[in-house]
Amino acid sequence: MRLFVGLALPQEYQDGLADLAAACRRRGLAGLSFTRPGNWHLTLRFLGEVDEARVEELAGALRGVAWEAFTLRGGGAGAFPDLLRPRVAWIGLAEGGEECRRLAESVQVALAPLGFAPEERKFSPHLTLARVKGDQRREKRTRTTEGARKTAGGNAAEDVTECLREAARRRWPACVVREMVLWRSVLGGGGPAYTRLAEFPALGPGPRCSRPG
Repeated sequence: MRLFVGLALPQEYQDGLADLAAACRRRGLAGLSFTRPGNWHLTLRFLGEVDEARVEELAGALRGVAWEAFTLRGGGAGAFPDLLRPRVAWIGLAEGGEECRRLAESVQVALAPLGFAPEERKFSPHLTLARVKGDQRREKRTRTTEGARKTAGGNAAEDVTECLREAARRRWPACVVREMVLWRSVLGGGGPAYTRLAEFPALGPGPRCSRPG
């Protein structure tokens, strides 16, 4: 089973993603595969392939992570690894980044005794907006003549840049995240399908989400 731990995002964010994706499609950005509304989340720790028999063991360890509900608000945008060779377009955090880092560290500490070694790369909280489609990445690597060079890789970079410009026009609501989830991810042609295996609520309900001003 392919598993990860993450934060569930409220409906306001799922609706905002759907609206942004629709706007990008109207602009003809066909080289991007957008996260499906309802799937949007913030990944705290990707676990990879894990035997199904270990799910309860993982859930037990994660139940020991005590955390308080906190405010999260999207803001800023970028691409991994960079805008010249983009593979992923993402939304950053204007609020809640430090709380996400602390929670990710707590998750890492809780899972270390189960054999999940700390990740080498620095945790960078973000919301994955879209991924460059595989054929666009292949096009980037294709050698071309001088006359066709502008199309080699240009489509992917240009689509991501336009997507991020569209994202920059949005104002994301400040809301309180209250739920950490152990998810199963099943890859498919239409994008991954997620199943909740266990849920870990924050301490206290926290305030309601607020609309952007």
